[in-house]
Amino acid sequence: MSEFTYTIVLHGNDATGKSTLVPALKAAGQVVYARGDEDPSLEDALIVRTFDKLTLQLADDDRAPLPELYTDKDGIDRRIVRIILDADVPILQARLANRPHTDKWESEKALFYFRARFLVCSSHTALPYQELAAFYGLPVVDTGKKAVDETVSDIIALARNPEVLALFSMLALRTLSPDNVASLASRRAVISGVDYAQRLEEIIALECGETSIFTPEDVRSQCSRDRGLLHALVNHYDNLHDETAPLRVRLVVEGESKQIYKVETPLTRHFDNHVIVFLKPTIYSHSKQSTAEIAGLSAIRASGSRLFLEMLHRAGISHTYDGLNAHGLIWARTTEITQIETVYKELCLGTDKHSFFGMASNSSVTLPTGQYKRGPYVRFDWRNPNHAYKGINPATHPFYYLMEASVGKEAFYNKYLTARAKPFGDRCVPEELVHGVQAVEASVDCTTRIFFTIQHYLNQIGLEVQDGCIMLDPTGRTMWSEINQDCMRIKRREGVHTNGQDAFDKDVWRAGGSAVKASILDKWTQLNHLLRTHLTGRPFHEHEMVAPCEPYGVHAGEVLADDTLALTPRYRALYERLAAHDRSRLRSASASADEGTSERLLALMEAHMWRLIVDGPAHNAPEEAGAMLRLVHTYARRAGLPSLQASAFTDADADAVLAQSVTPPGSRAIGVTADKYEKRTDEFMLTQLGVKLLRPEGRCLRLDYEVVDAAQFARAFGEGRRVHFVSVRPKDMPGLLAQGTLDGTVTYSVIMDSYPTVAQLVVSAPATDVSLALISRRGQRIDPRAWTADNPARIAAEHPRLVRTYLASLNVPQATYSIQRVLGASESYLVNDPCETHLLCDAIVNTGNTLQANDLEAWQVIKPKGDIVIGLYQRL
Repeated sequence: MSEFTYTIVLHGNDATGKSTLVPALKAAGQVVYARGDEDPSLEDALIVRTFDKLTLQLADDDRAPLPELYTDKDGIDRRIVRIILDADVPILQARLANRPHTDKWESEKALFYFRARFLVCSSHTALPYQELAAFYGLPVVDTGKKAVDETVSDIIALARNPEVLALFSMLALRTLSPDNVASLASRRAVISGVDYAQRLEEIIALECGETSIFTPEDVRSQCSRDRGLLHALVNHYDNLHDETAPLRVRLVVEGESKQIYKVETPLTRHFDNHVIVFLKPTIYSHSKQSTAEIAGLSAIRASGSRLFLEMLHRAGISHTYDGLNAHGLIWARTTEITQIETVYKELCLGTDKHSFFGMASNSSVTLPTGQYKRGPYVRFDWRNPNHAYKGINPATHPFYYLMEASVGKEAFYNKYLTARAKPFGDRCVPEELVHGVQAVEASVDCTTRIFFTIQHYLNQIGLEVQDGCIMLDPTGRTMWSEINQDCMRIKRREGVHTNGQDAFDKDVWRAGGSAVKASILDKWTQLNHLLRTHLTGRPFHEHEMVAPCEPYGVHAGEVLADDTLALTPRYRALYERLAAHDRSRLRSASASADEGTSERLLALMEAHMWRLIVDGPAHNAPEEAGAMLRLVHTYARRAGLPSLQASAFTDADADAVLAQSVTPPGSRAIGVTADKYEKRTDEFMLTQLGVKLLRPEGRCLRLDYEVVDAAQFARAFGEGRRVHFVSVRPKDMPGLLAQGTLDGTVTYSVIMDSYPTVAQLVVSAPATDVSLALISRRGQRIDPRAWTADNPARIAAEHPRLVRTYLASLNVPQATYSIQRVLGASESYLVNDPCETHLLCDAIVNTGNTLQANDLEAWQVIKPKGDIVIGLYQRL
């Protein structure tokens, strides 16, 4: 059969270009099929439409092989060249927007999920593998970065190169095993012309000195017991291999629980941005200083990772893992990494319990359930070596893991680490030190999404995740570490019993050590079975895909509704944002990926309305009305609501409104308060942002500044950024941010929380001297139970959103009170109201002198001292 006797079968997500490429390939003389252009009579032989059904099933190793050959209608035997098409989600959305009709399969949520099943979860580069592609060994062609004719040429070139296609097939997860990888790595191969004994002595002289955990005799004696170790040590150190081989798999990194291999071949560049990860059958506990190898654990961890990845895919969360198999082998994308481990904590357990003496029983910090009173939080740890030997990480020794494999893990641990090294381990690192290494706020957001998603699914089967640790890339938006039972605490919700009986995590090992190897296998297998049964019974396309919410958003709503928690402003704002997130809506080509778009539109409408009110009759009423109408209809479009007139305004109108900015490139306009609290915000800028603000005297308005801490300044505003400061009334700040007049602002959280979310908090510090309270006349009895819809209580409020939220927490029906929004001097409505029309007002309380002077008192505290923060907010 000629190398040119083949048939191309194209697979891919909606809008990846199948309908464009099929006729273009046919015009180039190719035989090609794709969904919608298939021949039903050849379906069983080719598997075209049937292939897509695999994306509706959970990933497993039991999927049947795909046909590689078939006989066409003319009796000609033909190779099947199967190629998956890909493009970034924004490109897919832009293409779909040009179609006359879209459906539920084309929402952002659906596009992300099925792209993850076909291809890559989230990336901006062309990638050769992901779940189905990685499992079956299929090449991927990115259709979003080249013209049609170039893409056609790439596809034909692949189809005519059976040698490269054979590499894809050889490395397919469906058949790839650890033995295959070991064979391709050939770590113990004997390379001709090498004097291994002499070379080893030379290496020993270089590497086994004063700070080496191995003595020269350690190495020599182990090599005498294991002759293959001699070749492995020299090959690894000198990177020796058969240079004539068309394919090599080279071990590039090894750790306690994983090996990472790089695919090297002169035949193609398709594998350059990928690695093969092998999950070693190991388990380790730093707190118990114990380790072991457990046969079968690799497969169980891999199966668990598949299920947790399924959860993340359903929630639109990015991971570098493309696909896994039951042997513990993973195809993963390469990414930048940091030394930061991101930790999610819901209960005072583990490191927190052992590091912070008495915290678990401190009622100011924890609830009787063990939960943190302020709700779940995210912290950062600096990854340290598990042990240190004379100030050196022994695992960096070039012989370390080869010696460990030769000696045996437990024997090696006892002989070298327990006897010679000192335990070290990770340490908690303050957020201030994380800036510049990893994006802090994005990491907190992503980590919360991940564990809230996991919590959502575990709760449905009677379990809960209590804490966990993950690793993210420097942007804080893509996870790259293992995700399964090994990196989190999972318990039954009914309570935690002794001896780990209700544990489905590493606590089983911590409680029993090597004596409970069988229990680890049993418990972790049980958890995998529970998760697979549940997820199989709730297919994505029947549940999450059509739900107007996200898994993490559902749990965020539950946390917000938990009246036993006193959430901090930072986390409350995060949870409110997550609870409102919905990727199920169909979006237009130019729709911003920013999930705060609707909030910003609301702020724009509010700011526009206030301007019209303040300005009085508009000079050009039709123009002003048109501007407001555009905002209203744009909001309707973005919110997915029908509007008869929305079609009159293009998405370009909306994007132009949302993207407008008066700040020139390279400079950022930062609003600073121009009222009585300026001393406090100036002090915050000095201590937290590294900026000394120089305010003029007299009537001069010009602001200048000095950078007193360059590192703080760079973390806050960005490297090489120019900024200028503008005096602004605090209540004008949200509107100016929404309209693009300001890029950022320094103000109190009560200001920003009183408006739609138009900015994110970047740097903050608690304001320990002010609170927000509901104020009443001194001695007046206030009983919300007496309020009725017919006789509602009237409240003058400068912060109506916060007042409504607080009254809702007291279960006060909204119909029983009426809020009059005011911009200041709210106490005056109580003091100068002889008819007592207003029952309450809200106010910021500092010294309490104003209350005392006006015979007023705080009825209820909405935000106590310390809950309000001063912060730097950046425009979304």
